[in-house]
Parts: sequence; structure tokens; C-alpha cells
Amino acid sequence: MTIQKIKGMYLSSKGRLSRKEFIKLWSCLILLQFVKHVMILDIFSSLLNMNSSNFRYAVYINEIITIIFLIPTCYYLFIRRAHDLNKSGWLVLLIFAPFIDVLFLLYLCLFKGTDGPNKFGDDPLQITFTKI
Repeated sequence: MTIQKIKGMYLSSKGRLSRKEFIKLWSCLILLQFVKHVMILDIFSSLLNMNSSNFRYAVYINEIITIIFLIPTCYYLFIRRAHDLNKSGWLVLLIFAPFIDVLFLLYLCLFKGTDGPNKFGDDPLQITFTKI
């Protein structure tokens, strides 16, 4: 897989993302977050005597990495999924509202995208053939 393809999958707000692809990519990010968390705690516990202050630093490093890399990537996925539902990417700001964020994520995961092209691009589920 090339860097351009990965950037197009995770770091682009253009276009649409089907339910299946959204759940698949989002699951990969959650798994990556878990692996990162375990690795950081393992590194800190093996390099340092894991007392409460060292554990606190491990948590800080984990959160900084999450803020820098994973949160923006999730927002790009949410925006593209909202585009598939023919909604503005600005709706992603609902993630910051308590209780509404869970409903919004359920909406992104459970509702079918618009059939055919919409104002954000072509239907990701339609297969188009070009004449050679």
C-alpha cells in the first residue's frame, strides 16, 4: 500500500465513505490506539520503575500522540461519512456535545448513505465501468 493511498483513506475530507469502509477504517484506528497504548505502557514499565509519577508521564505521552495523530484522522473519517449521508462535514462538531456524540456516531454507523451521486461526490457503492 502506497503512502498516497493511505493519505487518501485517512487524511482526506473530500468525497464519500460507505458504512462498511467507515466501520473498517475506524476499527483499524481503534485497534491502533489500543496497540499504541500497550506499547507505551510496556516501554515505560521496562525502562523505568513504574511508580505513580512515571505512570502519569506514560499517560501524558499516550494522550499527546493520540491528539496529534489519531483524533484528526478520526475527524476526516467522520467528515467523509457525513458526506455520504449528504450532510455537511461541520456536523462532526457534534462529537464535542455530551450524549449527542454517541447518537451521532450511531447515526454514522447505522444509516445508509444517499443512493447515487450527491453534492459531495459519486456513490462509493456504485461500480462504474469506462469504455476502453
